[in-house]
Amino acid sequence: MSGAQSFAATPPAIATKAELDQLSETRPAPVPEMHLTPDGPQALDVRQSLDAMHEQRIAALRQSLDDVRTRFERDHAFGQLQDRAKADFGRSR
Repeated sequence: MSGAQSFAATPPAIATKAELDQLSETRPAPVPEMHLTPDGPQALDVRQSLDAMHEQRIAALRQSLDDVRTRFERDHAFGQLQDRAKADFGRSR
């Protein structure tokens, strides 16, 4: 996939830890670096919008994965209690 195609690609519908890790690792460092990039107001606007899109996706992935983990932990806890009243009632006779 070329660089232009990767910018145009839509993110997958499924939130994964691998994508979160990849986006977090490729997050640009907030220090000035010497490299060959185009200058000018348009290049700055494009870079800022790409950075904003990445930050939004990272936030969405974290929220999604946190929600899934919370639901999993809640369902696991309630799963242990399911049918517990029946079992306790049966033993009390």
